[in-house]
Amino acid sequence: YLWFGTIRGLVRFDGVKFTTFTPRNTPELPADGIVSLHLHKSGRLWIGTEKGLASVHDGRWRRHGLNTTWTNRLVRTFSENADGALCATSFDGSVCRIQGEEVIELPRPPVNRGQLGYMDPAGTIWVGSKDYFGYQDGPRWVASDLAAKFTNTFRAIATARDGGLWVLKQARLFKVAGGRVAQSVPLRRPIN
Repeated sequence: YLWFGTIRGLVRFDGVKFTTFTPRNTPELPADGIVSLHLHKSGRLWIGTEKGLASVHDGRWRRHGLNTTWTNRLVRTFSENADGALCATSFDGSVCRIQGEEVIELPRPPVNRGQLGYMDPAGTIWVGSKDYFGYQDGPRWVASDLAAKFTNTFRAIATARDGGLWVLKQARLFKVAGGRVAQSVPLRRPIN
């Protein structure tokens, strides 16, 4: 299937026809407005809506985070590591780990809004923003030794396919592996 998130529901294309899923025909879907999608390696599709999280796997729909503050959060990013552990960040600065179908809220990172979060291959959750770059270590967040290098003109962070993270700054792309810069690539044009 091809899945599309729209402001009027989740749309699935099977190669012949389009099917729209909304709370009216799929009660487990918290809202019409779809903000983010992530296809987990297990085949489960994670859906971030305007009013919380849902998923569908093998035709079975579920709503997640009902007894947490994630009930109404808008998920900004999803990421997973090679073992299938999943991390989600919200637009308001919250971070959670998703294990199986359970949403586990993490302490809020010491960041003002706008951070992006990703999980590295070892399962460590990293967050980056214009004023913070660090990772979660048990119950606390630790600023990385690379924070001064990446903050200020930080633009994005993403998991690298072969391990580590990609960090995008205004004029340079960095590959981070093992807590150090493994590669640095200048951009032809700065990203404003």
